[in-house]
Amino acid sequence: MDPRKLTLGLSFSRSVTVGADRVEHFALATDDSNPIHFDERAALDANFGGVIAHGDLVVPMANIIVVEDLPGIMVMERTNTKFQRAILVGQQIRIDATIRSVEKGTSRGPAYLELIIDMRFLSPVGKICISSTALARLYVANEIADHFPSHAEA
Repeated sequence: MDPRKLTLGLSFSRSVTVGADRVEHFALATDDSNPIHFDERAALDANFGGVIAHGDLVVPMANIIVVEDLPGIMVMERTNTKFQRAILVGQQIRIDATIRSVEKGTSRGPAYLELIIDMRFLSPVGKICISSTALARLYVANEIADHFPSHAEA
């Protein structure tokens, strides 16, 4: 995709499965052995419908959209995330991302665009499990960055 085609409201969607192998690897990497992520009884006793994925495992899965749909090299600066419903291990979820803002970055150094991306992580029946807003930098050539207004001009 040509970065000049990035517009407000442009949306992307991908489905991913939150497999037990991902949960296990994440738990090992983070030392998070909370039984709700591995033990069916513990998860049911905590009023979840089964073993659940770590929320902090699921949010970075939105990177599939960054890699497959957005052009160039992107760095996530920060996210603001709200966990609303648990995601069960083994569920296929849909990640919807919509560009809310695109501006030319104003810091010195390589040219970039600042993107604000709204993301929703949806259960198999379409209920919002996680909502997140990300601020990201998309590094582009100077002539592409000049195609967009800067924050100071907006």
